[in-house]
Amino acid sequence: MIFKINLQEPRDNIFDQGWQFANDVYTKSDLKINLQTKTIDIDRWHLPLYKNGYCLSTFPFEGFALIPYDHDMHSNYLPNEHIELQEGSITVDEYCEQVITTVKQNLIKGPYVLADSKGVDCTMIRAIMDYYNIKYSTFNYNLRETDADDFYQHMQSLHWGFNQTPYFSGSTQLVTGMYGDEYMLRNPKYVQWHLNQCDLDAEYTKQPNCYMYKFYQHGYKVKIKKQRTNPQYLQVILNDYQLWSHNLVDVINPIKDKEILLKGLQLDQDTIIKQVTDAWVSKKIIKMCNPKLLSDLDPYKNQSDAVFLSDL
Repeated sequence: MIFKINLQEPRDNIFDQGWQFANDVYTKSDLKINLQTKTIDIDRWHLPLYKNGYCLSTFPFEGFALIPYDHDMHSNYLPNEHIELQEGSITVDEYCEQVITTVKQNLIKGPYVLADSKGVDCTMIRAIMDYYNIKYSTFNYNLRETDADDFYQHMQSLHWGFNQTPYFSGSTQLVTGMYGDEYMLRNPKYVQWHLNQCDLDAEYTKQPNCYMYKFYQHGYKVKIKKQRTNPQYLQVILNDYQLWSHNLVDVINPIKDKEILLKGLQLDQDTIIKQVTDAWVSKKIIKMCNPKLLSDLDPYKNQSDAVFLSDL
């Protein structure tokens, strides 16, 4: 759901496909824009919101800055929301059950399509869908539609998440593995910030054959050296928007869930290290739900999608 509007003077407004307009009100799914009252009803968990003066957008067009999800802003179009780390601990088995249940709850209105990926996130989601007999079909990214419209190509040029997603011209319920690294403790930089005193570089050095090793070496080794600590890391994760619905494509990112993130951060350090290095927890969930899919996994992250490594 992409729009760019001027709340002071509705000129040069941009809307992607699928909107309905009546009585100065634009609606699409559960998003509503009232140009008369200058109000917006928006699901900010699944859609980012950017601002440039009196202009608002759900896409980072040039000159627009993200309005943080966790914020103290009072206005007639944004609710207040504040999220903090949760105290306590969780066992690996409890966390696996949390992820399985949550992913299932986030998949409620198929039929779905998802990539025939050898990555751990898509494979984990497929395993959970298989376990619950949720119907889906897969597509081969290399056989995707290539004649994308100009608007989508423009979005691809401005945001990496759209550049890594195939173009669909028709109505599509697209399930992705986006946010898997960030919300399930496999983003090396975020995990380093969370563990703080732990030396992740030493952990990767011990395990040159682990699932995340090449991914870490390619770009995150340098990133961690540049900024080893960040006390506001939870805010960084919450505002790391990767892909959202657009045109006739309803994007479902079932891993992007507050409880998956916050509960995962309660895992013990040894488990987190096994997850950030070898996707141990993710593989455990696959084994619990459909162990046959374990044989489909690439030995290293992005091995079948090496073209994407340049975007890290």
